[in-house]
Amino acid sequence: MKRLFVLLFLIPNWILAQQGLVPTSSYYRDRLFDNQIDSSESTTKLGKYTGSGFLPELESSYNLHDRIRDRSNQYSEFTEKLCKKHLIEVNAQDAKVSISPVGEFSYGKELNDTTGNYLYKNSRGIQIQADLFKNFSFQTSFYENQARFSSFERDFIDANGEYYTTSIGYNQQNGVVPGAARTKPFKTNGYDYAFAVGHFVYSPFKNFSVVAGNNQQFIGSGYRSLLYGNHNIGAPYFRTKFTFLKKWEWNFFRTRSMNLVRKKTYTTVEGYYQPKIVGINYVTWRPFQKLSVHFSENTVWKMGDSLITKAAHPLVFSPVPFSARITTNNAVYSFYALSFDWSVLNSLRAYGQFVTPFTRSFAGQIGIRYNPKIPIRTLLQLEYNVVSKNMYQGVNGLTNYSNYNLPIAHIMGNGFQEILFRISSELNRFYFGLNAHLFFLKDYNRHSLQAIQLQNSTTNGLLNNTKLEIGYRLNQKLNINIYAQCVQRKEWWEQGKGTLLFQVGIRTGLIDNVNDF
Repeated sequence: MKRLFVLLFLIPNWILAQQGLVPTSSYYRDRLFDNQIDSSESTTKLGKYTGSGFLPELESSYNLHDRIRDRSNQYSEFTEKLCKKHLIEVNAQDAKVSISPVGEFSYGKELNDTTGNYLYKNSRGIQIQADLFKNFSFQTSFYENQARFSSFERDFIDANGEYYTTSIGYNQQNGVVPGAARTKPFKTNGYDYAFAVGHFVYSPFKNFSVVAGNNQQFIGSGYRSLLYGNHNIGAPYFRTKFTFLKKWEWNFFRTRSMNLVRKKTYTTVEGYYQPKIVGINYVTWRPFQKLSVHFSENTVWKMGDSLITKAAHPLVFSPVPFSARITTNNAVYSFYALSFDWSVLNSLRAYGQFVTPFTRSFAGQIGIRYNPKIPIRTLLQLEYNVVSKNMYQGVNGLTNYSNYNLPIAHIMGNGFQEILFRISSELNRFYFGLNAHLFFLKDYNRHSLQAIQLQNSTTNGLLNNTKLEIGYRLNQKLNINIYAQCVQRKEWWEQGKGTLLFQVGIRTGLIDNVNDF
């Protein structure tokens, strides 16, 4: 009882948190969708993931704990902690608490940068997570960052900055780092930003769970998502998951998003942003063990404009599909998706998404994941994505499918096709990865999903982005890895730019560093 009292006393100071959920970064998603036997222990079958694809999933589901377990033999207490555990782990009768440092330290150079500046990232943080009793867990993480990015990353970050009112309109300032936070300037061409993420999970029954927090989400089986990508900024949300009749699952998700446009009138130090509500009703049907089919209704609800903020519409909390259609198009924007995940063979998984608002706009995805039966853990992935010009745009900019000026679905927003190829291999902690992206841009406008558009120019042409990375994975649980990477990017249109950069570093890869755009 004394231990329990201490834990309950500390909970309010830890805010929200995890351990019940597995991160949504690509490393953990690849492990989740891997159908193969764990190469480090050939007698243990991990089984196929047959869930909804609405991530993150509970760690206790689908043998997720086994998928990231390190079964290597360690010969000292230090290497055991370094390679397989958290820095601090406390186990009691009804509780388990762990604390670990998180972050990244990297150094690099953009070869065609004539300023003499180098690239770097100095990220420091801490993660606290706990399981209490059998059905409650929480986690919280905090990151403090200073960084200098490559020229194409800076262009993207600055293009998504916040809008301040002026005497003649608006002025865009600062920037937004994908998957992280808003920024402020730091030294020469640098950025200073901090963010905290966390959540709690309560699962009173095996087939029902409640999750709330502001951690990242991802919907789908692909590397990209046309419904909810993991490059998003953390936003407060509430999610329930209910499994019924063995073959059915229902997810109810509501989150508050922001258009980074400052209010014109305010009484605080700075004007508040334009809030909106994003709601997702997501139903999964598993007709067979290897096949799952999903229907999704995604809706953006306006909460006022640049002058006032209004309360959420009562239908925001309706779980009934198509109920948003009762309201006017000026106040709400809805689209619908049908997707699937099919384990064709033990080593081959096919997946896809089709999205439309029932107008001429649409988005589509088709892809395969192949994990060959070889001693080296290997993934081959081929994926095609297409998004029409106005797919994620509402009648007015206030209901665009975006958050913090970033697209919520695919990071490129609207008006493109993408072919991507991935190959990754890992043996005895050493790993290799190649990501190749080819974009076909048609009337592409990177500002199209922002509530304010100071620039309306469009782009037509080709864009390629290829990243090669090699490294050594110290700790699978926290994805601590030492890495070296090369990124080559080229814009194939008039006055297009080319970029070649090299970086080395060490990081905890719980959150993806998204720069494949």
